[in-house]
Amino acid sequence: MSEKRKFARLPIKILVRWKKLTSDKQWDSIDVLRNISRGGICITTSCLLKKGEVIDLEIRLPTRETVKSQGKVNWVKEANLYDLSKNLEFETGIEFLDIKPEDRERLSKFILEFFNPR
Repeated sequence: MSEKRKFARLPIKILVRWKKLTSDKQWDSIDVLRNISRGGICITTSCLLKKGEVIDLEIRLPTRETVKSQGKVNWVKEANLYDLSKNLEFETGIEFLDIKPEDRERLSKFILEFFNPR
């Protein structure tokens, strides 16, 4: 089975803060982003999110710029299935839903500069 991606993925480990829309907390979790594209992200988290769930995201790029968006959980899989010495973690694919044009532009510029350094 081949994957069909709309956007190139940038493998990068940076922090992402997120919360469920139903949460009263400021943030539910701060996790490690595994990769990012113009269309979404993959995170590793100890929280089991449900497919279709919508969350608020805040990503701090290495450029010190922040990108905010809502995202929809598209898929979830166990990350460390065979390593019983680690706590259970989940790789979670999240599609950007509601992202301001200036945040999408900031993200696009960051990704483009990474793939095409000067």
